Amino acid sequence: MTSRSHLFHFVAVVVFVGASSCTGGGAHKPAEKIALPGGRTVETGSLANGLQFFVVHDSSSPTFALNIWYSVGSRDEEPGKTGLAHLFEHLMFKGTATRKEGVFDREMSMAGAQGLNAFTDRDHTAYIIELPSIAFEKAIELEADRMVNLVVNDQSFKTERDVVQNERRFRVENNPDGQMYQTLFDTAFTKHSYRWPVIGYQKDLDSMSAEDARQFYQTHYSPDKARVVIAGDIDYTRARQALEKFFGPLKPGIGSRARKTLAAEPVQSDFRKKVLAFPMPSEKLMLAYRSPGSGDPRSPEIEILMRLLSRGQSSRLHKALVNTGIATTVDCFGFEESDPGLIVFYAVTQTGHHADEVIRIIDREVSRLVREAPSDRELQGVKNRIRFDVYAGLTHNASLARFVGESETSGSGLKKTLINIERMAAIQPKDLPEVARSLFATTGRTLVLGRPKGASK
Repeated sequence: MTSRSHLFHFVAVVVFVGASSCTGGGAHKPAEKIALPGGRTVETGSLANGLQFFVVHDSSSPTFALNIWYSVGSRDEEPGKTGLAHLFEHLMFKGTATRKEGVFDREMSMAGAQGLNAFTDRDHTAYIIELPSIAFEKAIELEADRMVNLVVNDQSFKTERDVVQNERRFRVENNPDGQMYQTLFDTAFTKHSYRWPVIGYQKDLDSMSAEDARQFYQTHYSPDKARVVIAGDIDYTRARQALEKFFGPLKPGIGSRARKTLAAEPVQSDFRKKVLAFPMPSEKLMLAYRSPGSGDPRSPEIEILMRLLSRGQSSRLHKALVNTGIATTVDCFGFEESDPGLIVFYAVTQTGHHADEVIRIIDREVSRLVREAPSDRELQGVKNRIRFDVYAGLTHNASLARFVGESETSGSGLKKTLINIERMAAIQPKDLPEVARSLFATTGRTLVLGRPKGASK
């Protein structure tokens, strides 16, 4: 789950600096420089083939984090082929035309790699790693190789499909939360591709082929559909030289960088409910409201509203549900996605209490936010916690690289994200009730209720 975690409070300044020298290609456009807290900056550039890159130089440690973000996720799949984006993430660690299977992992390990991993979401797929800065050029060479030279044969496809099917059984079929989460999106969405799970449906995984994966690769993996993020002991000049050398010769993909237009999800005006039964001692619930996409100007207010309701022991729902013994857990989280998604309330009841009781209290607290502005003190407390989160998160190369990459691929861009962060500092208590009113319409929401097997309805 990806929450709206990069809407934080600090001031961003955008300036331009002269072009750095580099190999292969002569003059380039000036690098754009975007200021971050603590004196660091993001320098951005692009290659002739459309590859975009972002460099945050910090020489305090001879290490760096490297992220490759591709603009492809489960939203880009077709009905009947769900799960391809996530399955392909697994296939990217297989062999290439120039390196046999296992060589990529071995060469990265010998270079001192830590945290070699990948993840897929609705809007993107990202490949992440941390390395000593001495190994930078080797890492870039390896990433460029697998961007265009991957070998997807029947054996590698079958092996990784079996891995994904086992993962799905563990995360969904044998997991109450996984089943509820899948049912929630299946029920809340009727048209948009956000309705299917990132891991895909089992029947689609069973029926897809290696040829499906090869076509997916040819369509979505190319330099013009990728963003490279480098954070650590690599400066802009060195980064550009390596990217020009290894990624520069690669050809853009077929078609436009712009993604296809997806079917708009109809406005939800009804209340939808599904009840599932599991072998567990108490009830669980997921209650979802429609949320706007990442480009919505109300994003800072929405982040504050969610934190007022459920983040930390001083939040309203924690006091009303956990401190009173009604629930063991309560949370409210959103999804930083390109198109409108969901804001979800999640709760687990204490034995002897029921979901209806929890929903009444959630409704009561939401209604308070609609009617009454929070106090200056309560709002300032939320802002202080947000400020702490951003400074804590952006002190590490890995989390900083993820912040930049996620802002660019799922959000409305790094600069817009930073503008929203700056705006958050100026939000006043009186600004919140109207946003809460527009967000929490009680008629257009979806409830998935998990009950213990054998419990009376």
